[in-house]
Amino acid sequence: MHCTQCGTLASPDAKFCAKCGSPIGETEKPTEAQAVTVVVSKPRALWLYIVGILLFGAYAAIFIPAIVGLNINPQVGPGSMFWNGLFFYLWWKRRGRKGWHGALVGSVIGLFAFFAAAFISALIRHGAGG
Repeated sequence: MHCTQCGTLASPDAKFCAKCGSPIGETEKPTEAQAVTVVVSKPRALWLYIVGILLFGAYAAIFIPAIVGLNINPQVGPGSMFWNGLFFYLWWKRRGRKGWHGALVGSVIGLFAFFAAAFISALIRHGAGG
């Protein structure tokens, strides 16, 4: 047995600790076998890679037509926000942070990418026509 106050190993028949004098045997600290362990698992990296590839496709759907000078399809804006939000959610959860913070940051980045592509498209169209 161990002393609950100082942790000194005591003989099995001892009533008091030889080092600090506190009573032994009334309450014991839980051992490692008795302790409850909580395991927090991180999201698997495979999902992060899959969503990253799909995010790359979303960026291609936004920026390729913009670079060519075509009008941006307004439906790709929410898609960009979704894939960015999902990617950053998984990335932040993997780093041990709150996932919804990552989703919020990712959605704002997706919205910014959509407006940046629209700006590039307008700039190329007006520069080519002027």
